[in-house]
Amino acid sequence: MEDCHFAYWIVDPEARTLEQYRHANEARYELSGFYEGDDRVTPRIGTIGRRTK
Repeated sequence: MEDCHFAYWIVDPEARTLEQYRHANEARYELSGFYEGDDRVTPRIGTIGRRTK
């Protein structure tokens, strides 16, 4: 799974914020984006659920 990039988002609808984290190494994730209010977010989905050679 060397080509996989794991990420997660934390959404707070009351504060209208979104924190985007990406997998940095085996033990941690790092903040890669912070959005609030009317900020526009464009997810990079790629090839979810499909393995590539």
